[in-house]
Amino acid sequence: MRTSKQIVVALVIVVVAAAAWARFYPGAPEVLARWGIDWAYAATPPAGNSAADARQAGNRNGPRQVDVVALPAGTATINDRLQAIGTGRANASVTVNPYSSGRLAELLVESG
Repeated sequence: MRTSKQIVVALVIVVVAAAAWARFYPGAPEVLARWGIDWAYAATPPAGNSAADARQAGNRNGPRQVDVVALPAGTATINDRLQAIGTGRANASVTVNPYSSGRLAELLVESG
């Protein structure tokens, strides 16, 4: 494939990925608004009289009341047993050699 075709294909892929991010990523409108891109599809709409619009929409078909049933938070044991296949023995080991000869008194490395 020629270089110009590769560049065009790469640019198309980047544009499609950016459009998908702007459309489907939940935080995209805020990021686009911070960057000053308010003309994009995913950008936040200008704040208007949304409360007044909501009241008018609610009064159109009568009052809308939603019942919410919630339980207090509690603790529970999901898995009380752990099963593993194999052992806790490592597959490989590392030999540590100091730069100078002598006794290695302390090794400042933690597991993880």
